Amino acid sequence: MLKNYKLIFLFLVLCSCNQNKISDSEQVKGNELTLPNGFREFYEAFHSDSSYQMNHIIFPLKGVRTRKDSMESLSLDIEYIPEKWKLHKPYVNDGSYSRTFTLFGDIVIENLIDNMGLLNIERRWAKIDTSWNLIYYGSTEKAW
Repeated sequence: MLKNYKLIFLFLVLCSCNQNKISDSEQVKGNELTLPNGFREFYEAFHSDSSYQMNHIIFPLKGVRTRKDSMESLSLDIEYIPEKWKLHKPYVNDGSYSRTFTLFGDIVIENLIDNMGLLNIERRWAKIDTSWNLIYYGSTEKAW
């Protein structure tokens, strides 16, 4: 019986953690107040101007690359450097990925997940001094 209470408590805690989460469908509806002031404008500029993008990444950019299969999981800490950075293009909502943003204090966490659940990309953004910057880039790939 005590185990059931623990499960219910865990479920309630997990549900309450997602209160600051928005999805693409909410963004399309114009939910402008959820993300911090200036973030949307920064996000658009980041993806449309290559020099702007390079100037708004904290290099060496930390991240984790994880590969999972049915038997094991392998995670590697990564440090991206400017010379090897592949420019990120704008997100296009073509139905093959879903995107969510979560606010964690002053950090905006973006998750992109393909519809088959085989790839999850996490990017973290933070305002440093007066401008937004990419501070983390991680990915999880699943091979079944």
